[in-house]
Amino acid sequence: MNVTPIPLKKRLGMELFSLWRDSIVRQHPLQYLFWECTLRCNLSCVHCGSDCRKIPQSPDMPLADFIKTIQTIMPYVEPNKTMIVLTGGEPLMRNDLAQCG
Repeated sequence: MNVTPIPLKKRLGMELFSLWRDSIVRQHPLQYLFWECTLRCNLSCVHCGSDCRKIPQSPDMPLADFIKTIQTIMPYVEPNKTMIVLTGGEPLMRNDLAQCG
């Protein structure tokens, strides 16, 4: 297998982009994370703008995927300064809502 080395100009560009992205993340801390944990809803509220149904077209996001996402962003957030909002649909329709919290 023949591996082509990355040219110096491209490597420098990639490193500069990485440094820039990290500085942007530090300048704009994540304060609110909204997770629409389900598209299921047993109500039809007039005031609600969501397109939720009793039986949605797509399944709920697995809890393991949400936890994996949280673990991915943990190096970039301060847990005591970040609010995670579980929304939906109707979050209480999830059987694993206690584990989500």
